[in-house]
Amino acid sequence: MRGFQRFLGLLTLSVISVSVYAQYEVFLGDRDLQRGALKFDPSTNTTSVFGSCAVQSGNRFYYGMDFDPQTGYLWACDTLQSRIVALDANGACVGSISTPYLPTGLAIHPQGTHAFITTFSNTVYWYNLSNGQQVATLTIPDASGLYGLDFSTRGEYLYVCDFGGRKLWQLSVDLTGQTISVVTSTTFSPRSGYSVNPYDVAVRTQYGGRAPIDHIYVTLTTGFYGSYSEVAYGQYAYDTPGFLPEPNTFAVHPNAGSTGFVSFFGIELAPDGLLWVSQYNPGGLFTVDMNTAQVVQRADYGSNKLGVGVAIRTARCASHNGDVDNNGCVDDADLLAVLFAFGQSGSNLGRVDVNCDRTVDDADLLIVLFNFGSGC
Repeated sequence: MRGFQRFLGLLTLSVISVSVYAQYEVFLGDRDLQRGALKFDPSTNTTSVFGSCAVQSGNRFYYGMDFDPQTGYLWACDTLQSRIVALDANGACVGSISTPYLPTGLAIHPQGTHAFITTFSNTVYWYNLSNGQQVATLTIPDASGLYGLDFSTRGEYLYVCDFGGRKLWQLSVDLTGQTISVVTSTTFSPRSGYSVNPYDVAVRTQYGGRAPIDHIYVTLTTGFYGSYSEVAYGQYAYDTPGFLPEPNTFAVHPNAGSTGFVSFFGIELAPDGLLWVSQYNPGGLFTVDMNTAQVVQRADYGSNKLGVGVAIRTARCASHNGDVDNNGCVDDADLLAVLFAFGQSGSNLGRVDVNCDRTVDDADLLIVLFNFGSGC
């Protein structure tokens, strides 16, 4: 799973003492206004521009996106530029990788540094983000227009939306052997008399009991945008390999069946039990409660369409011994980093907030000084 739950799963395996801030932010891909990545603050219901990478010419549509738990970078599909781009914690462009076609969906493996991309074709592309090299590809002969995708929590399975084929594919991914293969698929039947196409998927893995279970949420819309849209829900049980039941209707768009367009688009899970769902046209942002299926609109972007990407970043901090750049040595570079950030406050300061009190002050500086030379 992307965002908070994926990162939390990795941290529980470590011995680091972590202070967690409850606040989180929702990131969206901007399409029509071409501003790059947008950031939505749930506490104020406000949207701001987070960042983008410059283009020499042409349009810039940001679609699929996900956070890399290793670096904290937000990777996004810069669709019309045929590339994926990386933005740091402050929204600055820190890199890009060219893709062979127009990328639409993006998911990063829970271990980080490996991105899987769809291009509205029938091929999934696998990239190593640490060196920018393509690792492998998987062509699915029966697929027709792949879109959003997401991993199970531990990364055994990758679920991919087949928009044109009206299917959800389950793929098996092995980082060690660098292999990716098809396991099975399920086809979506009509809903309320409307044929539906899957746009995006979000997955949460539950452990305990008889066997692990993947809880799967999928956005469905009639065509690219039409009169009907919903969030569907299904389960995959690990003790029934090869059997992926069709997800059933979970939450219907509040305007489904009206004369206007509806189109639930991107979807992501938040740590407070909400599904954050974007709308393609007209642009909008909704929440769906995973317990009650209650749908609430949180933002209205009017006629401006959004990209399929939705990503969650939870403000969090890991206290440490003053090694700000995390290179194993507390030295001048760490001291300078704290000095340059001295006086800053907030919930997204990163490692310059050494003691995780949301302020870069004397206490952080003293920790660096007391440990100066450690590990060098």
